[in-house]
Amino acid sequence: KVLEDRGIIYQRRGSGIFIREKHQRNNYLPFFHQHGHARDVAILPFKRKVLKVTIMRADEIVAFNLKLKSGDGVYFVQRLSYDDDGPLMFEESYYKLDLIPHLSEEIAADSIFNYLKNKLKFKFGFTDTFLNLAKPTEYIAQCLDIDNLDTSIFHIEDIYHLSDGLPIVYSNLYYSPDK
Repeated sequence: KVLEDRGIIYQRRGSGIFIREKHQRNNYLPFFHQHGHARDVAILPFKRKVLKVTIMRADEIVAFNLKLKSGDGVYFVQRLSYDDDGPLMFEESYYKLDLIPHLSEEIAADSIFNYLKNKLKFKFGFTDTFLNLAKPTEYIAQCLDIDNLDTSIFHIEDIYHLSDGLPIVYSNLYYSPDK
């Protein structure tokens, strides 16, 4: 039970107990958590704006992280979190289309993880989290009100897994350097 709680192993009903595959990245610092980021910032007075919810084909990076084939369908969500002083975080997330029957702007405006857990009854197991500093793209810089593209910003990359070890969400979060 202790190893399972720490995300080192996971159980698949009828199949056994498995050691979690480690995702290693150079120049990244791994963290552990098993929930969406809305819970992390729930105590902050922020608002969320949904920029995009669409279905797209997974590129090689998304396919690798979600254990899909390149070209498989995924939901693509872009959101911007902000407070009265301006933008806080830009999010790009990819959700497995074959596991989630419906994902709308209305759902994305709230907590997608609450929807997945409470409405669809998904049981999350563990998260692979990678942290680094990145340079923003022009679009991310525009969303975060960054004037200089050489500005380093805080980047968190998450891969959320269900309790059976299956990855379901791949997410990139970019934080404003001014917050």
